[in-house]
Amino acid sequence: MINNYSFPRGASANEFTERSNFPTISYNPQRDIARCIYQLRSEFHYLEVLAMLGDVSDAFRHVPVHEDAVHMFVFAIDSYIGINLSCRFRRCGSPLFYSLAGSAINDCMNCQCRYRSRQWTCIVFTAVCGATTNLHGTEQRESTRDANNALRKVMLTVLGSTAINMKKFTPWSATNKELDLLWNTVDGTVSIPLDMMDRALAQVDSVLSARKTSKADLAKLLGVFPHVATWFPSTRAFYQRAHMAMITMSPFTKHRITDVVVEDWRWFNAVLLHNERFNQVPVSQFADLASPTVHMYMDASNVWLWVLEPQTRELLRLWYTADALIALKDPDTKFNNVTDLQNAVLAAFVWGSHWLSDDRRNSTHVRLHIGNTSAVSWASRRLSHHPTAYLYNRPLSLVELQYRITLSAERVPGRLNTMADAESRAWSETNICGGSTSLRRVHASMLERQ
Repeated sequence: MINNYSFPRGASANEFTERSNFPTISYNPQRDIARCIYQLRSEFHYLEVLAMLGDVSDAFRHVPVHEDAVHMFVFAIDSYIGINLSCRFRRCGSPLFYSLAGSAINDCMNCQCRYRSRQWTCIVFTAVCGATTNLHGTEQRESTRDANNALRKVMLTVLGSTAINMKKFTPWSATNKELDLLWNTVDGTVSIPLDMMDRALAQVDSVLSARKTSKADLAKLLGVFPHVATWFPSTRAFYQRAHMAMITMSPFTKHRITDVVVEDWRWFNAVLLHNERFNQVPVSQFADLASPTVHMYMDASNVWLWVLEPQTRELLRLWYTADALIALKDPDTKFNNVTDLQNAVLAAFVWGSHWLSDDRRNSTHVRLHIGNTSAVSWASRRLSHHPTAYLYNRPLSLVELQYRITLSAERVPGRLNTMADAESRAWSETNICGGSTSLRRVHASMLERQ
């Protein structure tokens, strides 16, 4: 039996929970682990990095709540009254308060590591699933015994004597499986297991062949894709409509899949076939720590698009046709936002093949410098309810997949964007610089910033 603290509606424990004092947490365990591996390998490149995985028993049972907050956690059986004093699963505040216990374990371990100057330890405590990952760089494997004892002692101190799940602790190793991912601390890489990819492909094929599915089956299928999206964020552009379809479905019945959802599944199926994008990915890339190697500066006007590539000293300029201008000036199109996103698509299609890296394990990180906030959000997250932006996000993702590149976007603050509309103003009659002189100054200014 699983307690559901969100039922019944209007009278559930979660709805009567005071949330104003909830702590704020940032929960991204996969990238936290990748970041720790990257930091250890960078700072202690001359040492061997090992990993040990562990878990706790009855995770949220070890974090009590205040007695004034338990009036909705009382039940009666015959003549007995029971009061639940712990943060159980499915309670809205459980992960937040459980993260405090994880922070306490981290702090205690770091204090012990500073006391023992010969070793350095970093812990990632995943709040929701209750797993503890301990990454440790040492000169000799024998010193891992001290780390084992220190970790268990800290867990006993913070969570109590019944908190440790001894069956879930693994030996120290350079290769481990955690959060359904394969981690290699020697090579500094992370991979998705092939069996998970095969299951995802089989599930997509079954949905496409049946053309009918239930809300529960579709939700189960979509549950596989957060791992893929964590790996290759651009895939979010290919299942947004499928996710919206799942939300609007009525439960307990089969529904016919619309053509737009089928199109999304087909594109996503094509993405899953590229195993090399999900195998032995550097942790620096996975944790979004890799520095961009290519910078693109772009702007748009009501006449044309232009993109500047300072490293190769190249400038792209595309004139709008009369029909394109009419379509873009539709009030629902949001002209300024869409044109800035068009610049990103233009640069990706023209220069994508030139960014292809010879190293099959590393992708080329391209940073797009855009002056429009909405365009930056669309290009970074690949999520948008705007139909035109959604349309352009898809080719951006396809270029990333085909040429093994990673696109990120950054907004150029208005106070620093001294070259806004410079391309258009360069040829205007009122421009005091005149001719192409201002363009050369724009280019020189960009090179100085590089």
